[in-house]
Amino acid sequence: MNQSAIVCFLAAARTGSFSETAKELYLTRQAVSKNIQELEKEVGYPLFHSRKTPLTLTVAGSRLYDYFFSVDYDLSSVRRIFDRSILERPHLRLGWGTWVRPGSELLDRLLDFSESEGVLLGVVQDREKALLDHLRTGEADVILASRYISSFLREPYTSMPIAELPMGLAIARDDPLRETGDIARIMAERPYLACAAGESSEREVTVRVSRELVSYQVMPPRIEVLPNVETVMLQVMLGNGFSCSPNAHLYGYGIEAIPLDRTVSMCMVWLDRNENPSIPALRKWLERGESV
Repeated sequence: MNQSAIVCFLAAARTGSFSETAKELYLTRQAVSKNIQELEKEVGYPLFHSRKTPLTLTVAGSRLYDYFFSVDYDLSSVRRIFDRSILERPHLRLGWGTWVRPGSELLDRLLDFSESEGVLLGVVQDREKALLDHLRTGEADVILASRYISSFLREPYTSMPIAELPMGLAIARDDPLRETGDIARIMAERPYLACAAGESSEREVTVRVSRELVSYQVMPPRIEVLPNVETVMLQVMLGNGFSCSPNAHLYGYGIEAIPLDRTVSMCMVWLDRNENPSIPALRKWLERGESV
């Protein structure tokens, strides 16, 4: 299936508007509509009841959304909604963001912990900055995030390293310059695409990215700050720029990255005031060497 059509469909289902989707993905409304029409033609069913705002999914659209969402995050086996007030089993709600997306290996370790310790796992999925709010309000007991993102938590917290995700240079798979091996020309002529990782302004993002690019020895003509990871990956797929991202970002987008000799540190973060006994249990599990 066309990856850009999938991204447009997921965004339209989430925003409830083709116009909002177009703004978010830096596309025209006509391009969003065309992508979704192509997806509907391939699926063989209408995905929305009408094109009027707010958009509502058909039965086929709902099923397709659930399928793509579970594939994208690879969390279908632990996405359990539960009410704390009626729980009798030990429980642990995880905040799982777009910077994590490690595929199945870390997920398998968490499921092993759940089964061995008898802990019911739930998942709160959101963007990183929102996950910090979930942690503060108690909607999440622990979050899995990059070490950089955890630095934006303005309250006492504890973090523990859990994994190192490899970094890659993300370029459109069918970019003609890539096919000729002229990667240096892509980086010299195309903009670098970035999004916030906890920052509150485009200037802060630009400062952080500029510092990173110097360390990568990459000098693009300019830096473009986009709303989110999904928008960055879509614009990379369309050949409108390139990005340096954890390989986990590329999961579900069909983008092949050129490996970089760098990693991004992931950690488990929780507030010191959280007294959920499942948190030290998970910490001991990971400290025994069960983590990735």
